[in-house]
Amino acid sequence: MDLTPLVEDIRTRSGIVTMHREKRMVLVQRCEESVNKLNEKEVALGQHKLEAMLDLADVLLEIRGKVSEWGEHGQTKYFMQQDYIAGDISILDGLLATHAIKFKTVDQNELRLQQNKMTKAQQDDQSELNALIFQLVRNTDDLQQLAREAEWEGIRALMQAIQERLQVINANSDNAQALRRGLGILYTQTNSEVVPPLINLNGQITDRSGSHIIKTTTGVCDGLWMGTMKVMLKSVPRMGGPEGAKLVNLGVMGLLVQT
Repeated sequence: MDLTPLVEDIRTRSGIVTMHREKRMVLVQRCEESVNKLNEKEVALGQHKLEAMLDLADVLLEIRGKVSEWGEHGQTKYFMQQDYIAGDISILDGLLATHAIKFKTVDQNELRLQQNKMTKAQQDDQSELNALIFQLVRNTDDLQQLAREAEWEGIRALMQAIQERLQVINANSDNAQALRRGLGILYTQTNSEVVPPLINLNGQITDRSGSHIIKTTTGVCDGLWMGTMKVMLKSVPRMGGPEGAKLVNLGVMGLLVQT
């Protein structure tokens, strides 16, 4: 598989994210302006207030329509920033649905149909995303090249996507083994300062069996909980001395990518 189209596609999708965020902010600004207009005319109970309310309702519907449109694209098109986009869409969609009902411009049945349409599109896209990830982890050469060339945030997103799938599939299946191998390649090929420890509920660094590796806690790093342990996906400062060397060598030993 030629990696060049994939890398270019990722860059294009990142550009789409930026463009859609800018468009959404313009619409949100219009909504705020309409609210201010409504407040200014609140003392006048005549035509001005009615026009302001109608204007606000139109803007809300326009924003909601745009949010629905983005939701139908699904997460794969925004692969590199899928979590941010999905979260923004979900929150904004819920708020605008409430306002739409308040203005009595969209009934419950229409709202339900729109929500079902978005949910179906997201489910279909999740299947497409799974297929893309499995294709990537099975092609070692392309995955190594991607790890060397892609931005860290993109690699981190891919690592997290792999970890999420490892939680829901049979640990002994061929797919799980391919995912673990792919995760190991990503950790190995990225910056040498990036190490992927696990920490338990007390913040202690452990291996996957739960045994303590060093008697200290990590810095501030977010990650993904797997049972009672958390996989750290951001860089952790390399530690000096034998304990630090032991921690860094864990990736080579394979302790951090095996179940």
